[in-house]
Amino acid sequence: MKKFFMLMLAVTLFFSVSSITSADVFDDSKVKVVLNGSELDFDPNAIIQNGNTMVPFRQLFEAYGAQVKWDQKTKTITAVKEDTTIKLTLDSFDAYVNNKKIKLTQTPYMARNTSLVNLRFISEAMDAKVSFDKGNLTVNITTSK
Repeated sequence: MKKFFMLMLAVTLFFSVSSITSADVFDDSKVKVVLNGSELDFDPNAIIQNGNTMVPFRQLFEAYGAQVKWDQKTKTITAVKEDTTIKLTLDSFDAYVNNKKIKLTQTPYMARNTSLVNLRFISEAMDAKVSFDKGNLTVNITTSK
């Protein structure tokens, strides 16, 4: 009987944790992202994960005019724009901006068959200013160029 209760407890905890993660990752409430006054349309939508706005990497880098390379073998994303090079690896807290190591607050990860990256980190690495309007779930980004 004790084994049965332990099994039920483990199953309950597993489904509780996985439902929290799934709801967070696959929440359909859309976070609006505005770059220099124009709304960006992401597929899948921008989402909030652990307090970080996460977006599809290729669409974000291309919005900044960066050249993007994906290395399937190492799961590494490299983006280059002018004199800025950003390197990220899926599920790693280590990122590199112009070969300088930086610790991320959220790892890049795969969801809905798309690699998602931290919007604020990428934007600030591209010398943009970022603000978040929590009431309207809107991220406003302004670049100097």
